[in-house]
Amino acid sequence: MTGSLDVALDEWRALEHRHLDPRHHLYGTARPFRRWRYEYLWPYSAAWSAASALDAAAGTPGARGGGAWLTGLACYARSGDLAGSGALGLEAAVRPPLGPGGARYYDDNAWIGLAALREHALSGGDAFFKLAERVLAFCVSGWSERADWAVPGGICWHEAPNRGGRNTCANAPTAALAARVARIGRDDSARAWAERIYHWTTKALLRPSGLYGDHIRPDGALEPTEWSYNQGAMIGAGVALAEMSGEQRYLDEALVLARHSLDRFARLERLDREPEVFAAILIRNLFSLESVAPGTGAPAFAERWAASHREADPEQARPDRWWARLPLLEVEALLAGAPAAP
Repeated sequence: MTGSLDVALDEWRALEHRHLDPRHHLYGTARPFRRWRYEYLWPYSAAWSAASALDAAAGTPGARGGGAWLTGLACYARSGDLAGSGALGLEAAVRPPLGPGGARYYDDNAWIGLAALREHALSGGDAFFKLAERVLAFCVSGWSERADWAVPGGICWHEAPNRGGRNTCANAPTAALAARVARIGRDDSARAWAERIYHWTTKALLRPSGLYGDHIRPDGALEPTEWSYNQGAMIGAGVALAEMSGEQRYLDEALVLARHSLDRFARLERLDREPEVFAAILIRNLFSLESVAPGTGAPAFAERWAASHREADPEQARPDRWWARLPLLEVEALLAGAPAAP
């Protein structure tokens, strides 16, 4: 897969040329005679994940950002937060004066925490691990045990006065983040959170189909959409908890979920109805499972998906969705041998 990695690296260089503002290490779109329009935190995490995967596949740790990612993250943090201590929640949009700022979403922050751990594994340095610890503290602060809810517990989607929905996309990556932090830092509190969140998510959001629904409402109604990235995030959580605890049951559950997911998305047109980044999250976590339980079929599935997207002309993409090419770069890196975990 060296050829495909070369193509991915070339496209990354072109992407950075068009969409990276190196002054702040932020990604977005330059507008003539106007300020940059910077992307939300969610695409920023996708860019970081793709960069780390490309660095790992190319054997060039830190070449595509390294510590500069922290410079960019400071633009999403409230004044002084990134340099402080304690829980750290980043806003959904770049803060003034560069952008409008916004609400703090627990899922956005969990993806950033996992990206920080990938960078820590690749480049080393305490700063990335400390960032992951602080982001985890913010994510678990979204846990709620309201007695008037039909199914108490779970992490809400975002901070809001009436935050009732608890989403798989907030709980699953936070469980994985907690398990990774617990394993690296030998942190008993993080371990307890990993187990608590994982078991609640399985109880509240797993459907009879064997796949996870999107979110549960205060009245106990389950929104049934089975997004691919939710399945991937729970596969990753199972792998992380298995590695943290040494318990086979978590790996067994991840394998069952992987089989259901591959069956569900065997017809790639189903996956193509979703944002491209959802596919990358599913494939990333299938590779994580493949690394500890070979034979899942992840590489063949990833190759089929990548082949169906390679010929797309990036110049034909909508300008406001330039980041939709990032998932392909990450998948190509995984096919070229980049490690998928954490």
